Parts: sequence; structure tokens; C-alpha cells
Amino acid sequence: MRSFVRHLCAGVIVLVGLALSAGSAAANAPPIWAGVYAGIHGGYAWADVDYTFDIIFDDAERISHDMSGRAFGGHVGIQQQYGNRVIGLEVSYTDLDLSDTVESTVIPDRFRQIEIDSLLLVTARLGYATDRWMAYVKGGYASAQVDTLVYAGGGGTGSATSGTVGGWTIGAGLEMLCWRNFRVGLEYNYVHLNMDDRGGRLPDDKPYEYRDFDDDIHMVTLRLSYLFGPRYVEPLK
Repeated sequence: MRSFVRHLCAGVIVLVGLALSAGSAAANAPPIWAGVYAGIHGGYAWADVDYTFDIIFDDAERISHDMSGRAFGGHVGIQQQYGNRVIGLEVSYTDLDLSDTVESTVIPDRFRQIEIDSLLLVTARLGYATDRWMAYVKGGYASAQVDTLVYAGGGGTGSATSGTVGGWTIGAGLEMLCWRNFRVGLEYNYVHLNMDDRGGRLPDDKPYEYRDFDDDIHMVTLRLSYLFGPRYVEPLK
């Protein structure tokens, strides 16, 4: 998984670099990237979540979850263009399908489950446009819905926690004007969640606690957006 992440990040960097180098000798891009835009995105997400699960006055263990699944959502933003440079703000919401269950290593027939159901990103974007292409980087605030469940095998009740967790994100992408004011793009986002300790009580009334979280989410999406701005006109040959 880590090797795949390194290769993916390298690929995004190469794409951005090619777009920037292609525009180094070009004149200022026409102002076709400015305005309000909205669109949809979909792709693939994966996450690594580690934490210590501690049954107070009893057993503690380090738990690791590796999960992956589809990602689909929408985004809206606003951009302003100054020559080749484009700056903007964007808000995106993504529905995630990330879930994993592992068995306890210290108590037989006990299971620890975690789910990440949604992701909200509020980011600033800085781009470099070369006519029909724009490469950009982004960064800002992230928030995700994280649910946990502990239960025994063979049925019976369990104990759950649920909450919204804040954090931060960085990413990069490449967009192309494909037809009229429609844009298609490829984007990568890295998200780190600053998850606080949380806890509850087991069905036998023993208190437990989740602590020392380390939560990372990666997401690659294809994007389709429509810009409510000046319509692109193909220059005369």
C-alpha cells in the first residue's frame, strides 16, 4: 500500500510538472478559468487507522485497520484568474465506503470495527493555467464522520461510538477544458484526522477507551465540473 501511495504521488507530481513546463513559453492564458463552478467527482479512497483500545483496569491492545472503497460526491467553488495564475476556494462533500473489522489479539472472539462514512473538505486552491489546461495544488480543513463498534462473536449487543472528527488536507490536480465550459480533471487528496480520545461502556458495564489515534485517508477522483463564467471561444487560426 505504501509503495502504491508513493507511485501515485509521483504520478500526480509528474502531471503537474508537465502542465507547468508546457506553459512556461506560452503567453498568458485567456481568462476562461474565472467564475463560480460546480460539479461531481468519483473514484477510490483508502485509509490507515491505528489506535489503542483500552478496557480500563483490564486489557489494552494496539489495533490497526486498512480499508478501501468507493468515493463519490459533489463540489462547488469560486476562482479568480490573474494571467496564468488562478486562485480559488472550494467546498466538497464525499460519501465514502470505508469499513474494517479485526479480531482482538488479547481477548478471543471479540471484534473491533471502524467506519468512515463521509468527508468534507474546505480548501484554498492555487493553479497555473495554460489555455485549456490547469495544474493546481490545494490545502485546508477536513472533517469526517467516524463510527466505531466493539462486539462479541455469536451475536448479542455491542457498544458503539460516533462523532465528527476534524483535521487537515493537502492535494493536487490537473484539469482540462473539454467542451464549452465543462472541465474534466484528476485529483489526489491526502487527509489527516486529529481524532480525540473517546470511550464508552461494554455490555458487561466495563469502561473502555480509544486513544492515541493515527488516521490517514487517501483519495483519487475523476472530476466533472461546469464553470459559470465566460464561454471559451476557440481562437481563429
